Amino acid sequence: MELHSPSENKPELIFAPALRFGSSWRQKVLLVGPKAKAVLVHHWLERNQYLGLDIIGLLSEQKEDMADDPLPTLGRPCDLPSFLGQPGTMMVIVVEFSQNSDLLHYTVLCEEHGVRLLVVADLDRFFGQPLMVFEDGGVFFLGLRDEPLQDPVNRFLKRGLDICVSLPVVVFVLPVLAFCTWIGQKLQSPGPLFYRQFREGLYNHPFTIVKLRTMHMGNSNNLSLPKSKDDPRLYPMGSFLRKSSLDEMVQFLNVLLGNMSIVGPRPHLPAYNDQYRRIYQRAYVRALVKPGITGLAQVRGFRGTAGTDDEVVGRMASDIEYLENWSLGLDCWIILRTALMVVAPPKTAV
Repeated sequence: MELHSPSENKPELIFAPALRFGSSWRQKVLLVGPKAKAVLVHHWLERNQYLGLDIIGLLSEQKEDMADDPLPTLGRPCDLPSFLGQPGTMMVIVVEFSQNSDLLHYTVLCEEHGVRLLVVADLDRFFGQPLMVFEDGGVFFLGLRDEPLQDPVNRFLKRGLDICVSLPVVVFVLPVLAFCTWIGQKLQSPGPLFYRQFREGLYNHPFTIVKLRTMHMGNSNNLSLPKSKDDPRLYPMGSFLRKSSLDEMVQFLNVLLGNMSIVGPRPHLPAYNDQYRRIYQRAYVRALVKPGITGLAQVRGFRGTAGTDDEVVGRMASDIEYLENWSLGLDCWIILRTALMVVAPPKTAV
């Protein structure tokens, strides 16, 4: 599937003749549509005078002129045929996307007269955010965002990175870490080596996450996370494991099993997900990508429990930003940043 971002259709390519011939080659432009939208397009053209576009005027149902209006209203949209017949009109810009048959009518008229037609793609006003366009097999779609991991090749590359990093950790690092933790637990807090908990992952499907146990027995049903390294529920070595994030190392097993990735949004408890969604309406969008051991939010400092609304928004926005801008290089950068944070934990680490 080939993806096309609207930003790729640069004005420089559409109006290349104006750039090549400079001021000696200019195009006369007629705007069609609501006055307020036309003023915005007029300001855009003023900022991009190098494109060589001169506005003739506006055809609009709104006849009243604004104070100090630099954009004259020449008539109504139904008058378009008479203006297309005049010499010099080279382009028509419809300043608002319309759901009625007017656009088809304008298309036929402009094609008959050999006039370029552009339509301002303001569909974001219907959807509440910018859109992207993609095509597959001659079928065009509108999407709310670009998702690089929808490409099977990118998913294959990401899975390959997960396996190449996780396998050595599970084979060589995890046994040593587990043995040392087991010794520490025997001395400080006897009980099971691992702690298992249900989390919500890809598409909010529940799965079992595995960690090294960091709290005393009897606190396993307490779903609230420790607030500081002095939390009485933590045994001494458990406090160190949590602060250094070494308790998360067991999740490389989750990565090999395929229900997690090394990099992605951190999987939350269902109760936390519901709470975050009340603060950030698009919070569930982060579940469109596989959860990770670390992520963009974590290297930006959004770790542990989000204590304020701003922290929730920062974490959710970072996770969605990662989903929309994934690349293999970004994953490698986040992994390296996380490794440095393990060696030298930030002061905010708990």
